[in-house]
Amino acid sequence: MVKGISYPIAVYRPLRSKVEIERVDAYDLSNPLIGRDTEFEALKACVGDLQEGRGGIVTLTGERGMGKSLLVREVRNYFVRQEALLTQARDRESQPSDVPVPSGSSTIWQRSLRGRCRSYDQAHPYAMWSDLLSNWLGVREDEQKEETLDRLRRQAQALWGARMMEYYPHLATFLSLPLEAPLAEQIRQLDAEGRRQQFFLAIREWVEALTRKGPLIINFSDMHWADTTSLDLLKYCLPLCDYVPLLWLFVFRPERESPVWKLRYYLETEYPHRLTMLAMRPLNRTQSKHFIAHLVGSDVLPPETQDLIIDKAEGNPYYIQELMRSLIVQGILVRKNADEGCVDECGWQMVKAVTSLNLPDSLQTLLLARIDRLSPQEHQMLQTAAVIGTVFWSNVLQALISEDIPLQKYLTTLMRAQL
Repeated sequence: MVKGISYPIAVYRPLRSKVEIERVDAYDLSNPLIGRDTEFEALKACVGDLQEGRGGIVTLTGERGMGKSLLVREVRNYFVRQEALLTQARDRESQPSDVPVPSGSSTIWQRSLRGRCRSYDQAHPYAMWSDLLSNWLGVREDEQKEETLDRLRRQAQALWGARMMEYYPHLATFLSLPLEAPLAEQIRQLDAEGRRQQFFLAIREWVEALTRKGPLIINFSDMHWADTTSLDLLKYCLPLCDYVPLLWLFVFRPERESPVWKLRYYLETEYPHRLTMLAMRPLNRTQSKHFIAHLVGSDVLPPETQDLIIDKAEGNPYYIQELMRSLIVQGILVRKNADEGCVDECGWQMVKAVTSLNLPDSLQTLLLARIDRLSPQEHQMLQTAAVIGTVFWSNVLQALISEDIPLQKYLTTLMRAQL
């Protein structure tokens, strides 16, 4: 029994933390990949080059909800399907034995490594590399450190053989694992700069050793939250893609104040021969209509309701999806009944008219988080301009704010922040 509720509530005991959490869509609004053909083909070509032994670097940028993770997932699924077809063809002996079969693309994705940056890890040195190593080792949240150390020792032995002691102690120290006493003493005898150099060398040798097992994709996601130490180590390891089959895949939001934005310019200058830059732009009106049609059907929403959603979402697929969910929550969109001729999977129908559309909490929170990063003066200017309307005259805005506030300066800042 819970206070304030008249009936018993089922209570469950959490067993452990989930490493990766995938969102479950209660309304079956699957997220389609629409308007991303160019980006899909470009990323597919980079993976194809990797299969041929050519390394590279891909930067994938876009605001939250533009479909960055979906694009990566769809390219991965494409190659997995291709490998399945090749396997079937070999099994049926439909392919002549003298025709070489490319190495399995699914193997590339199975061996790909992902390191994720998190907002609360920005103060932790080398956080994204720690996540990458933990994923490689398959570390569980509730795992004992001795168990992790034992697995690291076995995998280091498999990678380096007799040379494992050159690198294993430094990786173990980085992961705060309890090293054997002689090795721990060996690390303690190094000064801070010596430990840093040996750690950098160990990470670079680790990545290179992985590529000797076959082509490798290293995917760092949410890099707008990357710490500067992680990026320094990344710069040290970047040259590997020039001579081993390694594809770096960097995914981040275009936040110019984040350290990764400087890395973007560094890549343009130092690695133009390896670099592919992909930017996820907002959908246009036609693409947005196709997106809505994919979610609920082509003739479900009247044109004026579609226009309301498209104007509010401004081309962001995630916004469109959240606005559609809000219509379902409000009972405006409902599933068709079987009595109405629906067979098997029922579609959607609109049962109430929509004259205005408020942003759901999910989008309010997202926008407020962006606005909270503004200075007090920028916040005041944005608020005042919003009161006037989505389009406003600059002289009207100047009349409503203090004369000593430089209008053009703050307007430029707000435009750079895409607000």
